[in-house]
Parts: sequence; C-alpha cells; structure tokens
Amino acid sequence: KHFSPLVARSLEERRMDLPLTPDQQELPDSIRRFTAEQVTQERLAEWERRPEGIDEGFWRSIADLRWLGLGLPASAGGSGLGLVDVACLLSECGRGLVPLAVSTAVRGADALAVADADAAELAKLASGAKRISLAIEEERATEPSAFTSRLAGDKLSGEKWYVQHATLADFFLVAARESNGIALVLVPSSGVEIRPLRGFTSGDGQSTVVFKNAPIARRLCAAAQGEALLSRIRRR
Repeated sequence: KHFSPLVARSLEERRMDLPLTPDQQELPDSIRRFTAEQVTQERLAEWERRPEGIDEGFWRSIADLRWLGLGLPASAGGSGLGLVDVACLLSECGRGLVPLAVSTAVRGADALAVADADAAELAKLASGAKRISLAIEEERATEPSAFTSRLAGDKLSGEKWYVQHATLADFFLVAARESNGIALVLVPSSGVEIRPLRGFTSGDGQSTVVFKNAPIARRLCAAAQGEALLSRIRRR
C-alpha cells in the first residue's frame, strides 16, 4: 500500500498469473505440511547456533524427499520437473523458514544443469551427496565486463564475493574472464581459501572465495558463449 500509483500500476501490468496444475498444487501443500512438522522453534534455535545453519538430519530428510533434484533431469537422478515447480519449492522453503543452505544448493544445481545437462556431478547433487555454490559476483563488480577474476589455461585466479554457503560446497560454478570472453568453469572446493563475511544471521552463510592459481575441474562452455549462458542462469 506504500507504493506510488505509478509503481503500483507498473507492477500490475507486469503481473503474471501462473495457475498450478493439481500435481503442482500438491507440491507446496506437501512441503508446507513437512515444514510445519519439522521446522520447530527448538530446531530453529539449534540452526542459529551452527555456522552452517543446518543439521545433517534435516539435510538427509529433504534429500530423501527429492527436493534437491526437483528440477534436474531424470537422467541425472532428478525429478525432471519445470521451473514453476522449483519456484513452488523455494517459495514454500521461505514460508517454512527452511535454512538458506537448501535454496543455495537448489539454485547451484539448477545452474549447473543449465550449463551442462549431462554433467556427471548432477546425480550426486540430486541425492545430496555433494553440494555446489555459485561464485559469480565480485566485491566491486556484478557485470561480466568488470570481472577481474581470470582463467589462464586450466588455472583460475581472483576473488568472488557474497558466495552463499561456500564452506558447505564441494564445487563452485565460477564466471571468470579470459582473453576472448567469459568462461564458466567448475572448480573443486579443495585448495581454495574461504573467508566468511558477516551477515545478518549465521544462516546467511556468505563468504569471499579466493582462487590462487586454482585448478579447474573443467570448462562448462566455450568462452564466446559464457556471457549469454550466465545471463540465462541469472534470469532463471
């Protein structure tokens, strides 16, 4: 009610109605029932005391419910559902006070699937055995043209800021510059330096990740395709 009439009209013009199918409606209903039962005041207090903001028992529970692979290809052990289904999941996670580590994992896995739908790592991300975080923004740069992180051959150097739950990640999906464009690469978390940033709560889990000539696992696209692919990931 505090929006100006101009802003309110603009929002109304852009509003989209996305009616849910019966199956899609069942998904948020089931998530809401689960969170009402599992996300108790006692558990919230425990998570607040943990640097990672989540406990292993809850992580295994949501992995068994196949939340982590909801939008991933069925060929990779996911459920093969669409973006609306993933949006329903994340919306209910927010409503139910599910730890942000879950949405970080879902977003990271989705981004990897966009970059490489046949990635071997997707199966372990879907099962919860491995985790991935996006390492895109820098301290003074959000646009690719201003990135200072650089890829030289198969070695990465630079810093990525505001990386969510870096201490939990087994891999990072990183955007870095090279001579002919933006490279998107998969980087193991071993051998990188992680500097936690102070957030509003311990569950924010933001860090600076420092890559010092860090070896990459592999490229996810040709450099000439990197900026367009990054734009697609961000739009999702």
